[in-house]
Amino acid sequence: MSTQAMKILHSPDKRIRLVSAAAAVLTVIGLQAAGKYLFSMLSVFFSEPFSYPQTMLYSQFASCLTWCCFLAAVLILLIRVAATGKAFTLFNVRILKIAGIILLLCLILPPVCDIATVVIFSQPEHLVSDILITLLQSVLLYANFYTVIMILLVALCRECVYYGTMLQTESDETV
Repeated sequence: MSTQAMKILHSPDKRIRLVSAAAAVLTVIGLQAAGKYLFSMLSVFFSEPFSYPQTMLYSQFASCLTWCCFLAAVLILLIRVAATGKAFTLFNVRILKIAGIILLLCLILPPVCDIATVVIFSQPEHLVSDILITLLQSVLLYANFYTVIMILLVALCRECVYYGTMLQTESDETV
């Protein structure tokens, strides 16, 4: 291994920047894949006449859109860490809080879209049963275990970064 590579591996700031840049590239790739999926769904919306099965795509669109927003928030965080080399800042704490809220929306928004679609298109005499069935299907479809785990991990990361920020501020004040 070259001496320059060894210097990079032994410098914490450079390691943070390198890891953040690599993670940002992977996030851009994920954002591009999600964007392609979004645009394919948009083409379905505008190419076919408005119908009940088509409206069920709105919940998938909402879910994919919130995931894209989450990836964009993570990308902003990673680019900022790669540029500054500082992981423990209040800005990063705010970005992680926003990312957690976006993930929570990813759980809530699709069932709300499905229920709104049922309310619009359902017969009045079957409205309550249709809403209950749709709610159950939506919760089983979108409220998966992995999204809940991701919300908990983002909340944990936010608390760790916040604690690190407070420790760093305390250390800076004592020096």
